[in-house]
Amino acid sequence: HRADGALHNALAEGHRALDVQAEAQFRKVMRTYLESNASELRPMDPELVSFIAIRAMEALIHGTALDAPEMFEYPGFADEVAELLVRYLEP
Repeated sequence: HRADGALHNALAEGHRALDVQAEAQFRKVMRTYLESNASELRPMDPELVSFIAIRAMEALIHGTALDAPEMFEYPGFADEVAELLVRYLEP
């Protein structure tokens, strides 16, 4: 992501099938987590929330890599990304 945005885009197109499989696996893990911890989270549809959360994180990471890769090194960046997800899930 950080080294070369154009190269990343070209490679991403070639690996879309793997991305689809990886995303499906990750969504399954996330749905299981959401269902197992439902009493501690806001009321939600685990299928919908796992889809939205994964897409939001993907967009944030890809957008940062392409538009402002230096932000990955910014103190607190990872913490703020985690905070975004946690606040989306909490009651």
